[in-house]
Amino acid sequence: MEEKQSQCLRFYTRKRKKNMSDLTTTSDKLSALPESLLHLILSFLDIKQVVQTSCLSTKWRNIWRSVPVLNIDYHSLTKESEKKNISSKEKFMDIVDRVLFLRDDSGIQKLKFFRFFPYDLGRVDALLLFVIKRQVKEILLQINPPITDYHQLPHLLFTSVIEMFEISTLSSRYSVQLPNSMCSATHLRILKLENIKLPEGDLNGELVISCPILEEMLLIRCFHHGLKNLSICAPQLNKLAIYDCHAASGKIKICTPNLTSLKLKYVWYKDYFLESLSSLVTATIEVRNLSTKFLMNILNGLHNARTLKISGYGHKTSPGCADLLDQGLNTCSNLRCLKFIDFPPPYITILLKLFPHIETLTFAFYFFKDMEEDWGKMLSMQNMFSHLKYIRVRRFNGCESEVKLIEYLLKTAPGLQSMTVTSCKIFLNSKQLDECTEKLHSLPRASSSAILLIT
Repeated sequence: MEEKQSQCLRFYTRKRKKNMSDLTTTSDKLSALPESLLHLILSFLDIKQVVQTSCLSTKWRNIWRSVPVLNIDYHSLTKESEKKNISSKEKFMDIVDRVLFLRDDSGIQKLKFFRFFPYDLGRVDALLLFVIKRQVKEILLQINPPITDYHQLPHLLFTSVIEMFEISTLSSRYSVQLPNSMCSATHLRILKLENIKLPEGDLNGELVISCPILEEMLLIRCFHHGLKNLSICAPQLNKLAIYDCHAASGKIKICTPNLTSLKLKYVWYKDYFLESLSSLVTATIEVRNLSTKFLMNILNGLHNARTLKISGYGHKTSPGCADLLDQGLNTCSNLRCLKFIDFPPPYITILLKLFPHIETLTFAFYFFKDMEEDWGKMLSMQNMFSHLKYIRVRRFNGCESEVKLIEYLLKTAPGLQSMTVTSCKIFLNSKQLDECTEKLHSLPRASSSAILLIT
């Protein structure tokens, strides 16, 4: 019995030594990786986890001091029960200061500051100025400033070598403003702002954003009501998106010859000027209470686009609106893919004349009562869309004007390959569905091979 116990003990001792040896070997393999690769691995971790790696071995003790990417998350460094206390915010900033103080002289490539409710934005400024001296290239801030504070970020932030700057506040109080130096930052390539107040501009109330190498810009709910003119004239800008920005008494000008993608969603200005958009490929325009004047200004500035989506929910119509659209818009010969959302059917027929070379057409109806229009004149128009191949109709209600629009398209698209009509849920359960389906299938078609699918 004792001999068996002795054999078992020797067996488990050998097995434990083997496991320890394998663990050491694995650890050595990890430690043997190049420092640049270790930095890349650690760049995906929060700063708390990065510092904890110093306990792995003597070789790992100081690696955290030179990691070029700092991910600082207030929630991960603060206990749940203490997050709302001012003392915990002070403690958090003290930890951040200590981490930065103990770093070596290597530069900081990227700083990410997540979910922080600072009690003192002055300390945030000090943090930013510190990393600027370390030649930081990318800064991402997600903060919620105190209710009573109004704060402008440091001027030096945009006179540095910073290439990417992204900031969002978790409220709509607009208590954080950017300095005027942001408008001409010489190294800035990417700029993303959410719930931020834009710079004040010059004495005439004009703000010109002209960063020479800016490539991507995103504005979400940014306050600039005091500006009379907002001009975006960055010569290298490639992507521009503006969401939920309103300055009803101001004007916006976009003059960007290298712009390929433009998105304007729920924006409202007194006037719009779109100039020199010679490289434009895709454009998305979504506006509530779309006015005819806005539509004309936008479309005349997008004549080079190849893909266009326009949402006109609540389109304001007035007497003579159709003639105004018919006479005041330029032809968009480059457009190949077009999507209309929530437009009255008669206006779709008017606007389609501007796009003679479209290949794919999609339109979705909201709900429109049958409008008194001269459909006989519309249906007799000699427009032929010889390039049109695919048509998709969404939220079909079966009303007379919708059927006439479909009839018009079937008559004027000799190269049509397929048309898909998707009815709305209410109409899907209606007894009229079968009757309407039969009527659509009986409509004359310019293309004998066109497939009509109703779902």
